[in-house]
Amino acid sequence: MVSPRVLEKPTDEHVEYEKIQALAQQKKMDSIEQKMSGVHLVENNENQKGWELFASEGTGTSDSQWVLKKVKVQYFSNDESSFIVTGDIGEIDGASKDMIVRGNVETVSSNGYSFKTDSLRYVAKFKQMTSSDTVLMKGPPDQKGSGFTLTGQGLLVDIKQNKMSILSQIEPK
Repeated sequence: MVSPRVLEKPTDEHVEYEKIQALAQQKKMDSIEQKMSGVHLVENNENQKGWELFASEGTGTSDSQWVLKKVKVQYFSNDESSFIVTGDIGEIDGASKDMIVRGNVETVSSNGYSFKTDSLRYVAKFKQMTSSDTVLMKGPPDQKGSGFTLTGQGLLVDIKQNKMSILSQIEPK
């Protein structure tokens, strides 16, 4: 015996649901996932090293989106100075080369300044790093000891010009 519901014509809602399910399954199949451990990437631009990245592991998809763990990125300026950024998690857009580093983020300049934030975004097009988070800055050691300490809100690092700025609410510690 066959149930009358089996013989009924599918509703528009049912057909639409089936279409969405099929599209989601196809997208999942099209998005190939890759996993790596001991990640090392180098970005070159105009025969100059732009940045060099290390991570303990990474997961990427065929649409060039990467998520990395235990990240360390060194950004190079044109005048041989550099900035090293470390953090718990990193995300890279493979198409634009933009990055976000999150969790215990520390940026250290080659001249000894240290900036700690919760997150930091790198915009490749402008070679700049930004954060809207609270910032703790420590200056390099000097004759008087461990150097000065400031807090503030927001950070802008212009890699091309080798400039770092705390954007507002700056207070000495």
